[in-house]
Amino acid sequence: MGLYYTEFFRAQGGIYNNPCYLFHMEHSPDSDRDFVRERMAKRGITQVGLADAVGCSQPLISQWLSGQRELGDETIVRLCETLDVDQVTLIQCRMRRKVAAAR
Repeated sequence: MGLYYTEFFRAQGGIYNNPCYLFHMEHSPDSDRDFVRERMAKRGITQVGLADAVGCSQPLISQWLSGQRELGDETIVRLCETLDVDQVTLIQCRMRRKVAAAR
């Protein structure tokens, strides 16, 4: 199934020291939610279709996309597999969103 993103960060000894992280932060969408929306649009996947493929409810996907909820590690992994997205890319987008929110 691959590494959960928290395990990835621990294995890397901290993402901020990774030059790939810095490059991708400058070349990725503003947030993980924007990235997923773009991927869904390109693939013609609806919220219902994504929820079915990931194994969760459509309201959960809707709430996450609107910023009302966060997704758990396992859901993130399945979402990445469903949309054929590298977990690191999605995590970087998530970090970008959290950094922007903290400002």
